[in-house]
Amino acid sequence: MTYRNRAEVVESELAAYSADTFRSISPLGSAMAERIARETLVFLRSLAPALTAEKSLSEPLLLDWIREFQEFKSCEYDRLRLGVAGSTLTGSLLWLWLFCRLLEPEVYAECGVFVGSSLFTARHACKVAEIHGFAPNLTNLAFRDGSIFLHACDWSLEPLGIHGKRALCCFDDHIDCAQRIREAHAMGFRNLIFDDCPDIGGFHRYRFIGLPTVPLILDQKLADGESVDWYHPPSKKNLINTFRADHVAGVREVIDFATSIPSLESKFGLVTHEQWFVRLKS
Repeated sequence: MTYRNRAEVVESELAAYSADTFRSISPLGSAMAERIARETLVFLRSLAPALTAEKSLSEPLLLDWIREFQEFKSCEYDRLRLGVAGSTLTGSLLWLWLFCRLLEPEVYAECGVFVGSSLFTARHACKVAEIHGFAPNLTNLAFRDGSIFLHACDWSLEPLGIHGKRALCCFDDHIDCAQRIREAHAMGFRNLIFDDCPDIGGFHRYRFIGLPTVPLILDQKLADGESVDWYHPPSKKNLINTFRADHVAGVREVIDFATSIPSLESKFGLVTHEQWFVRLKS
């Protein structure tokens, strides 16, 4: 079977992405912040008990974290003009902030650094963590901090030894998710966030995708050699990828659990990329 995706990009979706997707959430009133807290609390509580056992997650706690996010973003993020096209969206940054607060990583790594929006968020969310940013090209980086270790290369060329520390890695490099999961597991990472990680129905938004994405890795109905093709309206290109069962062999076995992260866009106007959280076995 060939999956054919000819979905047109909705006009409002394109406008949201190309105009100002990095809208500040500081104007939100307390009622809206409380709604976001309730919505995110339901999802975070649904994760494995191992992630939430050390904290008694509650709506007031989530509300405090969201207010902190609003305060730091409205005061500094917009001033630094980090929100440029191709950077991480506000809803995605809020989820990263919440995961950093929840997991309290001692080591945070990011693959696919662009202008520094996610690094900026992680630095403020976990102030004492050892932070590493990886990208072959760091010339677009607008946020630089002497406490952050920057690596002008792929993270596979300078593997991190986390030595059993609590760690979180965020992948926003659009590179093969199966490869990244193998590398993360070999380094000892257990908690991973994949940004721009769509299922087949969202492929039309991207020209370059880290195939196989997490949902494709988990889809046991995909047969070896099955082609996945889609149309990318902005570039007017037909794209195709062939699923290789041997390439994902062993990857599902190291995943403890995985879940898509809810979008905050339709209910709250916080534009969110397609994100997945993946927990690996030790």
